[in-house]
Amino acid sequence: MDDVLLLQSSLDLLKNQARCVFWDQISGARNMALEFDNPADFIREYSWNFSPIDIGLEELRRFNIMFDLRGSFARAVLAVLLVETYFFGNEVKIIEVLKKKEIVDVLEKLNDKDITDLETRMNLANRLIELEDYRIVVVINDQQFDPLSCCVSDIKYSDNKSYDPWAVLKVCQIVDMALRTEDLEERLDCLNSAGLYCPDLMMVKENSLITSAFLEDDVHDIVRSLKNVRPTAKLFYKMWIEFGATDILAKYPREVFILLDKKYSKSFKREINSIGIIGDGLPRIH
Repeated sequence: MDDVLLLQSSLDLLKNQARCVFWDQISGARNMALEFDNPADFIREYSWNFSPIDIGLEELRRFNIMFDLRGSFARAVLAVLLVETYFFGNEVKIIEVLKKKEIVDVLEKLNDKDITDLETRMNLANRLIELEDYRIVVVINDQQFDPLSCCVSDIKYSDNKSYDPWAVLKVCQIVDMALRTEDLEERLDCLNSAGLYCPDLMMVKENSLITSAFLEDDVHDIVRSLKNVRPTAKLFYKMWIEFGATDILAKYPREVFILLDKKYSKSFKREINSIGIIGDGLPRIH
């Protein structure tokens, strides 16, 4: 079979699988959908029964793979299905939100030595981590649905490249399954296959580079590549946890890594050496 046809067949399989999982939600929304001309208004008023929950990375990946609506991935899938089912002809795309001007602003405040109040600095650090975390947003005509918050708003990320929704959703699914695989060669193969659908997605690039780093003797070339692709505090924190590389952390204040250590240490930590490590287990940042 032709490679293009094979990829499309895989996307069709995902769509059919999702349609089966969400058949009750789709059929149950029919009467409500008929009341709307604008699909974004329908998605805004749809009952998502959303409430924020604090879960670990492994649990979140399990939610995603199982199309569990407690995860934002499943909500993105359902939103795309609802629009495609009841608003045929309306354009649906997905964008990957990567960078915002607010990141620079918050980081400048954190690096301001005149801001000394601990609570203020910790709040800024938490905001920075939230802003840096990339996510997918469903674009419906001229509005966007954020599956993380279940909010619909005017497009805020017009500069971001848009993609076929099912290609992105397929990549999300492959990446989640890859990251649950302990065999690193197998994980890298999965991530490489994800790149066939959307090679420019950051979730593919970052995880491929990190997995490659595990398989390399010298991690610093990988670290430099990651810095060029998209530097983030969480990414650098993970590289430090796995490899003890502290030279890449200098631009981030200490408060950022204190929060990351509380949130991710159980998920990320491995056997590491003591290079650059001080008494509380965090790298010394100057």
